[in-house]
Amino acid sequence: MNSLEELFNGSIFQISAYMRKGSLAPDEMAFLWRKHVMQKDVYNCFINISDQQDMAETFMGSPLNSHILGLPYAVSDNICIKEHMSTCASKAFSYLPGFDAECVQDMSRAGAAVLGRLNMAELGVGWNAKAYALKEVLNPWNTSRSAGTCGGAAAVCARLTPAALALDVGGGALLSASYCGTACLKPTYGFISRHGIISVCPSIEQLCIYARSCLDIALIAEKLLHGSRLDSTCVPSERYMEIYKYMPVRLNLFKIGLAVNWLEKADKEMKQAVLKAVEVFKMMGARIENVEVPINHLAYESVRVISCVEGMQDMLAIDHIEQLGRESRKSIILKNILSSQKQGIYFKKARSVRENICHSLEKMFCEIDALICPGSVSAAPALGGDFKKDALFACIPALTGLPALSLPCGFEQNMPLNMMIMGRGHSENMLLALGNQFERASKLNLISPFKQSEAY
Repeated sequence: MNSLEELFNGSIFQISAYMRKGSLAPDEMAFLWRKHVMQKDVYNCFINISDQQDMAETFMGSPLNSHILGLPYAVSDNICIKEHMSTCASKAFSYLPGFDAECVQDMSRAGAAVLGRLNMAELGVGWNAKAYALKEVLNPWNTSRSAGTCGGAAAVCARLTPAALALDVGGGALLSASYCGTACLKPTYGFISRHGIISVCPSIEQLCIYARSCLDIALIAEKLLHGSRLDSTCVPSERYMEIYKYMPVRLNLFKIGLAVNWLEKADKEMKQAVLKAVEVFKMMGARIENVEVPINHLAYESVRVISCVEGMQDMLAIDHIEQLGRESRKSIILKNILSSQKQGIYFKKARSVRENICHSLEKMFCEIDALICPGSVSAAPALGGDFKKDALFACIPALTGLPALSLPCGFEQNMPLNMMIMGRGHSENMLLALGNQFERASKLNLISPFKQSEAY
């Protein structure tokens, strides 16, 4: 493997070492990554790419002891960057912010620079491929398959960027990770500041971190998991500083539940992949217990109702609603119907379903430390497909506000399959530690669409 391949395929520690040791100057690092994306992005992941000078200035103005110094990362198009137009991947909306989102400020102070803005479902909300106003993101494993509603998972999977930040709305980011076989952490609601992020559905959205491994996610998370005076929903979490140091753990300390009744809803290949992953945990000493977790089949419908009623698509594009895509216009119509009909009875029912799910999982986590379940029902659907059946599991963390970690656990006809590990609120360090141990044993995170080898 030559030096450029090592740079584009390496971990965050390895990429940062190029800058810390002086192997690459800031402007060289920026030039190489920009050129790489411009040549290799055939998957419609990026909407635009950052200026080389802006990236180099961010790299130069940061401490040499930062673990993410020299890290290029991508952001979804609803995260504000000073003097850079945000369109939320829509032809009906544009906004030129005079400030950086707080997450971008945190990353810049640590020496990481925005590589570019990512494609996504129009205004951030979508439950099928028709939600794209621009071109649909292609799956790097098979370009005839969908990559979900966010370009972040596909960009990390295709080695176009080492990491990405994207807003998860109702489970969309977790589902994209499952389709592309990418590691993704959806933190506890309120753990990462959303100041400077163009909000669409405030109660079911949270900023997610995509990366190639749990260790890489931990290096980024330690820069973002802190309190904020600018976001009233954000809570302080100083105990998560340098969480990467505590990632090797003894798995026999944890009691992990396997949602066997959720597993029955998945297809045969997904079920086998998750069970195989569970065997890996057992071999490492983890205590696994089969549990029955109540399935509320109205979970997806509840997310749809909440996203429509809380949705701000009509306010974001108030002067250009006629330019919105079909799915966004349909959400606005549904919002008016659901909000008025019988005094919002559907919204009240959705809130009731949400409360029942929260109560069930709260009771479950009194007995176990973590819960393993499928990341989706099956592998990625064909382009233009619907994500409704796969959202059954991915929407649960969004509804409850609990943290979830999506990890690759196997393959079906050369398409990746992800499992999801959920935990109690504020248990991100435990989830990342469990995920890191699994990755070290299975090596599945090292497999890319361009380098397939034996794992386990």
